[in-house]
Formats: sequence, C-alpha cells, structure tokens
Amino acid sequence: MNRIAKEHAEPKRIDDAFSAIVWKKFLDQQDLNKLNFLQEDIDRLRSWELRVDDELNHPSTAFFREANAILRNRMQESVKIFGRYCQSRWTFPLKIII
Repeated sequence: MNRIAKEHAEPKRIDDAFSAIVWKKFLDQQDLNKLNFLQEDIDRLRSWELRVDDELNHPSTAFFREANAILRNRMQESVKIFGRYCQSRWTFPLKIII
C-alpha cells in the first residue's frame, strides 16, 4: 500500500470512507444479480465495512477469505437446489399453438 500511496497518479486516502466504498463494490461484484448472498451473509460481513482499510494498511486477506468462503458455500447450496430441479420431471400443461 505504501508504494500505491507514493506512486499512484491520484492516490486516495485509505480510510473508513474508502473502506465503505471498497466493501460495497466488492460485494456487488461478487454477487451481481443478488442471487447468492443472503441478508444474513451481508449482515455478517458488515463488520468489515469500515475495516477494509485496516486490511490494506496491515496486509491481511481475512475479509476477502471470509467473503469468499460464504460465497462458495452459497454457490454449493445453489448447485444442490438446481440439481434437484433438473432431476425432476417437468410438465407443461398448456398446449401451445403456433
């Protein structure tokens, strides 16, 4: 982070405001269509909202590892759910005339 702060063309202040922006953008990009994270996951990760700057200033990846673990778990749950739907027989009761 020191190198970025010193050499970036327009360095940003790495503080709680920056943390909140990075936290939101990261979660939005990880779940673009809002299909994976549940509200309880967002609430759990909210404790990191103002601490991402601390992670960057004291190199750690704890937030990203926790968010990734939650997302991986939710995606595995989704695969199981969709797998059940794909295995069941689908019926289409309406006759479609073209």
